[in-house]
Amino acid sequence: MEIMLVLEHHFCMDADGTVWCNRVVDYEYLKRYLQTFNKVYVCARMQKARVVDKSWKKASGIGIEFIGLPDFTGVKGAVVNYRNIAKCIKNNINLVDGVIMRAPSVISMLMYDVMKRTGIPMAIEFVMAADKMIVNDNFVASMINAILKNKARTICREVAGVSYVTEHVLQKDYPCSGFTESYSSIDLHEDDFYKQNWNQSSIPDEYKLVHTGYMDDDRKGQEILIRAVDILIKKGYKIKLTLIGDGQNRVKLEKIVSALNIGNYVFFAGAITNKKKIFSVLKNSHLFVLPTKSEGLPRSILEAMAVGLPCVSSNVDGVPELLDERYCLSNFNPNEYAKVIGSLLDDWDEMIRVGNRNYAKALEYRKSELDCKRKHFYDEFSEYIIQKED
Repeated sequence: MEIMLVLEHHFCMDADGTVWCNRVVDYEYLKRYLQTFNKVYVCARMQKARVVDKSWKKASGIGIEFIGLPDFTGVKGAVVNYRNIAKCIKNNINLVDGVIMRAPSVISMLMYDVMKRTGIPMAIEFVMAADKMIVNDNFVASMINAILKNKARTICREVAGVSYVTEHVLQKDYPCSGFTESYSSIDLHEDDFYKQNWNQSSIPDEYKLVHTGYMDDDRKGQEILIRAVDILIKKGYKIKLTLIGDGQNRVKLEKIVSALNIGNYVFFAGAITNKKKIFSVLKNSHLFVLPTKSEGLPRSILEAMAVGLPCVSSNVDGVPELLDERYCLSNFNPNEYAKVIGSLLDDWDEMIRVGNRNYAKALEYRKSELDCKRKHFYDEFSEYIIQKED
């Protein structure tokens, strides 16, 4: 059985025809689908280049082929390229027995009706709330987000099955009438877990804060955290912040750090694609903070929890399913973040308690646990396709 996997990620094909991705998706990621399906056609945005950045992940491999869409960016780019995207999908839909879409995304929203008209069986891996796809806090963005939410609800209701990254939150707002499952896309192997051996004698002279997230826009809340750190430094806290990630918003963030004159306390680590290096930074930190404005179930928080870090984040989407409610903030005010962060740093016993609690919670998201749920969902979709063909 062969499927089409529709992704929102950007890929690059080098001169040898090998395909690479600069984000999460590599061949190990795509091999998950080969547990059930014989072949996977990845349908996503593609650019061509003779040389690819060495930090990118190799996505090519046995059982995986790529269907390259125009390499557009943003909603406007999707609209401009709508006909070419639709034509590409129509020309290749006959290669497969079913379609799995990672949603919500611009491509999934635009192409759902195109694929629906072909009668192809479809399933969704639902990863975040659709009403937060547009980050801007203005009237137009609110209207577009409302439209996207209604469209996402329709899609979830009509497809054969939906998997959710949350246990309850997304299921409530985007119900499915077919089969369902819940699992995160994270891969936490046994050797990724690390329990901090903190005690009263290990109180640091300087606290290391860390944040992991793309810098494409304001969604991940780096500016909020930077301003919170500035407040804490002015209050006399000895802290340093490491920001892992990159994107077009980085220049703006660097200017804010410079204007606040805290360049000696905030370090931009750039994009780190090597998982071991990310975990190395996390293991040597004391507190993870993510003032995110929208998430499904943030893998960055789970990775921090897996190494026993206390975490502070926002009360959005699936975050409350992971963290103690005291550390899920309901607003995006730097002063509030500074207050909660400061209260934690002032109470080392609480840091130890929260870190141990997070470590225990992260064990529920081990790869072995999630692989079973993931395969169950793919198997159910495979059975649905067979039944429909009969």
